[in-house]
Amino acid sequence: MGNEMILLTGMTGKSGKWFLKNLIDKKNNHKNQNYRVIVRTTSNVDLIDICGLSIEKAYGDLNDVAFLDKAMKNVTTVFHVAGIHTSLKVVQAAAENNVKWQYRSAHILQYELMSKYFLKKWDTYKKNGTFTSIPVI
Repeated sequence: MGNEMILLTGMTGKSGKWFLKNLIDKKNNHKNQNYRVIVRTTSNVDLIDICGLSIEKAYGDLNDVAFLDKAMKNVTTVFHVAGIHTSLKVVQAAAENNVKWQYRSAHILQYELMSKYFLKKWDTYKKNGTFTSIPVI
């Protein structure tokens, strides 16, 4: 993965903390990896601050389309772990910024929602190979 920028959502929530702890446990495999984490200004970011990974915090709201567009700049991959209510906006922003999409969720409904969105846009994305969906159920 090298010098790619990976965007992570939901890292201050229950599932996100689990995901982040797994990254921390394997940080020797991710020494040169750059991460951008979307967090609210009210979020507890202590674990992010002490994790020892190269993490840039982007403070904002996943419902803010302009913020998401800015947060996607120079991002190569997205791991969206935040709640279902923000999924469509995150997917749209990633697609509009030609982000290689890595989607992981415990929510089957989220996966179905993302699949339906991308099926509508498939002709655009299959041309440049920017969409990969990896559900974790």
